[in-house]
Amino acid sequence: MSAHARALKFLQHIVRNLPAEDQLGYVLSRIAAEVDTAVLIFDGKGELIGSIGGAPTELIWESVDTGLAESQTRVGRWVVRARPLGPNREGYSLVFATRVADDIDAPKEIIEAAEIAVNAVLAVIRSDNARWVRENAELLEILEKGVPQAREHRFWSRLSEHGFTPHTSFVLIVDEDVTGEVPSSDFLWNLHEKATRSEVPLLAATRLTLASSDAVVHMLVPDTEATQLWLRKDFSGRAMGISASHYSLTEVPIGLREAEDAYRVAMNRAKAQLNIGRESERIKEVAVYGELRMGAWGAVVAPVEEFRARTRHLLAPFDHHSEILETLIIHLANSFSVNATARQLFLHSNTVRYRLARAEELLGDSLSSPLVITDLTLALEAEIKAYRHQL
Repeated sequence: MSAHARALKFLQHIVRNLPAEDQLGYVLSRIAAEVDTAVLIFDGKGELIGSIGGAPTELIWESVDTGLAESQTRVGRWVVRARPLGPNREGYSLVFATRVADDIDAPKEIIEAAEIAVNAVLAVIRSDNARWVRENAELLEILEKGVPQAREHRFWSRLSEHGFTPHTSFVLIVDEDVTGEVPSSDFLWNLHEKATRSEVPLLAATRLTLASSDAVVHMLVPDTEATQLWLRKDFSGRAMGISASHYSLTEVPIGLREAEDAYRVAMNRAKAQLNIGRESERIKEVAVYGELRMGAWGAVVAPVEEFRARTRHLLAPFDHHSEILETLIIHLANSFSVNATARQLFLHSNTVRYRLARAEELLGDSLSSPLVITDLTLALEAEIKAYRHQL
């Protein structure tokens, strides 16, 4: 039988016998039997999507060159052959691996047929995933707009389909990349996969009419220890506001407003860190609404434009005295320690005292006044926090 005829027969057998469940597992098993190798599928980030044959997945992924149309290499005793998948050969890698031969001895027609079969199943999976993510996001959007108490039990029933335990506490989250990058098309699915691995039920949505921009992500999660561990683990490079704990789904709009207020605090702090040169991927700002200090809370619940105008008026005298303002901020970050401020700025303590005296002249008031300190702390809270990260 020619290689072409063999490949056609192989595809026909898969189409005729494709099961309703675990289609990817079935296709991989048929490919493994046809080419007599282990077979693996990785996504673009190296996550294993499926495998059969017991090959060392982590070592093999490290050897895969995703920039090549096809590559073959050795990983210890294993011979590894990889091909990128997808319409533009981006996103997934199909890998064959054997340790009983010196080469992957399979006709190119069979390899191409295997690629066709895997691409077809992945397309179905992506379609199902996209539909599930869309339905999940639509449920969150309905809850954020508000549901009447008489219908609350119906929505708890729908939430249970997504892994939530009815009538238990939850929090709302507003989250954004600190650089303002808009989430990619597969962002939500990846987010759900991470939450699932941490055993955290999740509703999540992007590009909502209630969001301040397309870069903002809204989430609803249980208020549990597992959720707290997940949030600490998977959100580097992001600014996140978390609401107080709520029990009734009628309070979701309230929780959303709380999360938005906390998010504004977190994003202001993240931007202040970017402004002093901290790398975005090392920034992770989380603000919990119920834990906000009075000053931070008051700053975000005040009318935004009026607060900015008052801040601008307070700091206007420093427009041409950036060194004086930086010294003042670092002095506040160091809890009024002249020596600590001098060490952080690599200055003599007398230079710091001179600059603080100049700050008092510019402000027209004493830095020992609690009212002046209150105003400065409110206006510069994010910058003070940013410099405290350097301590």
